[in-house]
Amino acid sequence: MIGFLGEIGKLLYLFTAAFLLMGLGLLATGAASDWYILLLGALLLHSGFAIYYPTASSIFLIESKPEKSLHALSTLKSLGPLASILSTGLLIYILRPYGNGSLLVTAAGLMVVMGFFCAHTMEHSSSALQRSRTRLKQHLWPYYVLNFLNGCRSGIFKTFVLFYLINEYGINFTSTATIVLLGSMMTFIGYQAVGYLGQHIKPVLLLRTLYIIIFLNFVGFCLLKSAVLLTILFLIDSLLFCTSAITDSHLKHTSKNEDILGDISNGVSLYHLGAVIMPAIGGFIYQYAPLNVFLLGSFFAILSFMAAKFLVYAPPVATVRYH
Repeated sequence: MIGFLGEIGKLLYLFTAAFLLMGLGLLATGAASDWYILLLGALLLHSGFAIYYPTASSIFLIESKPEKSLHALSTLKSLGPLASILSTGLLIYILRPYGNGSLLVTAAGLMVVMGFFCAHTMEHSSSALQRSRTRLKQHLWPYYVLNFLNGCRSGIFKTFVLFYLINEYGINFTSTATIVLLGSMMTFIGYQAVGYLGQHIKPVLLLRTLYIIIFLNFVGFCLLKSAVLLTILFLIDSLLFCTSAITDSHLKHTSKNEDILGDISNGVSLYHLGAVIMPAIGGFIYQYAPLNVFLLGSFFAILSFMAAKFLVYAPPVATVRYH
């Protein structure tokens, strides 16, 4: 859907709309007194982020040089986990006496202000004037496959790892929140590391190496029976939660500027499709089948390792700009 919206509106409008939706979502969540208002806030927040992610990535890719695209995109993506760390600190040390509502309302105001500020500063950039085209392309099949498999692995990881620690080892709420916060720190470090290493190692080689480590990590989840060791594996997997920077940045080498938003949107759609399917399948396996659900994660990591071989980093094609 985002790709199609990009065909009728400029990236600047989508970017601004994303910040407004996220701000309204935070405001509704912070002021919620009934479950349906809370649900509305969650939907607005999710919709805003769904627009922001491909739009911001597209803007960074359009404006960056091919050889700098991975570093630029890794820097952008690392800001997400950094923001979660900072907001957690804000909640705990500054706004705790005033409640969660004050934090969300404050964040909503900052979100809207930042949206208009960013829109004003990028108003005359080439990316702000860019429109997009949405097409499924045969030569991008490795990108589509990798996004779907990443979604499958993410669905297993996010759904079952913490559940397994809580269900099998009785990890309490405070410990769970601490683990999640440390995971965000590791993800921030991972994106920064990928941006740095991508300047010295071929991106495809780096990506395949990450998939090997992810494979071993899921094997560890199958074999290890210690809460401490499984927590360490959780943090390692969080560190490796950065492969999208490599797969998305490759579009700078294979897609025209007007196609980037549509291509990323197609990839994100397949990612979420995998992330929705796998919790249901994994839940059935966890309850009724003798197979360890984490073996599926290892299987998907191997498939990703094989598909990454076909990811193309070639000289960028000629671009066409819309004004």
